[in-house]
Amino acid sequence: MSAMLNDRLTIDDAGKPQPLSSVSQTVKVLQITALRTNSQLVFLGNHNVLATSGDERGIELHPGQRVTFTDGEIDLSKLYLDARVADEGIFWWAEQR
Repeated sequence: MSAMLNDRLTIDDAGKPQPLSSVSQTVKVLQITALRTNSQLVFLGNHNVLATSGDERGIELHPGQRVTFTDGEIDLSKLYLDARVADEGIFWWAEQR
């Protein structure tokens, strides 16, 4: 039986991406939902993700929008989040390998 992980991540400083995990954790399924209370977009990507308006890089998520990754080799420490506004973010859950 696979273990389930979940967490909430909010950005302390807009424009400074944070990883979903501070340690390497590989998961086989990952679902990310932008918090419904967000007032702006949040962005997912690698360490170069950026939410700054006009210079955006990554996958944009509107408040309440969800994305699911199912490729089976997702390292949470290599997936980053950035937000346009501090204290906005995501909720995520994952099925561990």
